Amino acid sequence: MFDLLYGNIKQKEDIIEYGEIWGWDLHVPHTVIVFSSKEEDHFFTNKQMINTLLQIVEKELIMQNVKPIAMVKHQQVITMFPQADTNHEVDRAKLQAFTETILKNPAKLAGELEIACGIGKRYTNPAELFR
Repeated sequence: MFDLLYGNIKQKEDIIEYGEIWGWDLHVPHTVIVFSSKEEDHFFTNKQMINTLLQIVEKELIMQNVKPIAMVKHQQVITMFPQADTNHEVDRAKLQAFTETILKNPAKLAGELEIACGIGKRYTNPAELFR
């Protein structure tokens, strides 16, 4: 996932092939979502809290019948959300509901971690997801 999100794999066909190894369907459009700690200390090292956030994100994806594509990088949890519906408004509503579910459950993190969320654009070509 790191190579995909940092533009290290250039060819769409290669990306789709690598995704298939992990059971990811990268034929459908995806949107990148970043959940980030609001901690002002850039050397924030509470890895347990970030890993708990990763588990919450992955569990919610599974509950929505989405194969999790997620990773931790520093104080962020990065995930890719499939946007397979032909109606973009329906996709956006699903995306919004997912992010709100994560953000509205700070009790799961025992109130120790304030998080913000950034939502990227919808990309039909997985080679553009790094943007």
